[in-house]
Amino acid sequence: MSSFWEKRYFFASMALAFCLAIPASAQENPQDPELLEPSTVYTYSESMEGPLKVDARRILDIHASSTSEPGKTVNYDVKNLIDNDAGTSWVEGKKDDGIGEGLFYRFVPATRITSVFVQNGYNASEKLWSQNSRVKKLEYTVIFSDGSKAKGSAILPDTRDIVFFRVGAAKSESAYVDAMEFVIRSVYKGTTYSDTCISLLAPW
Repeated sequence: MSSFWEKRYFFASMALAFCLAIPASAQENPQDPELLEPSTVYTYSESMEGPLKVDARRILDIHASSTSEPGKTVNYDVKNLIDNDAGTSWVEGKKDDGIGEGLFYRFVPATRITSVFVQNGYNASEKLWSQNSRVKKLEYTVIFSDGSKAKGSAILPDTRDIVFFRVGAAKSESAYVDAMEFVIRSVYKGTTYSDTCISLLAPW
């Protein structure tokens, strides 16, 4: 199956799965996504806030459009994105830089999402971080429980620090979120490998 059709099938499958959970009234009145201004990205300060601990209980599951094959002693599974271990990473599985590859998060009922925390690259070491590609432009779509959507993007800095951005949807402070979709739109190229890696990606 070609890369194009794999991606179309992945996102179509995810969309169909969530259409089944959307109330009929919302399906009868589909809305275009609310288009958001590009998100401002901030550096997370552990000295001010303390170590970031992801509560994975809020997340039902995560699906990736592709994942790199595991090595003898390491894996690159999507669970690495929320395992609170900077030394592990999700790595997309395409031969190029992974432009257009995506992640789909599904949340427990009655979840509100106002921010997204990211640690870019493969952070097991400085060398591995530099050798592998990192995400530059990250596009995201918020899927609310009433079936409405909001779509935005963020330009991530090329740093090993944890950063975060606010989800700028008008209703993000009050409405429940069923799911979020993230798509890689551009990358900072690695010095050695074309694999694009993310150590942490946690909607919160």
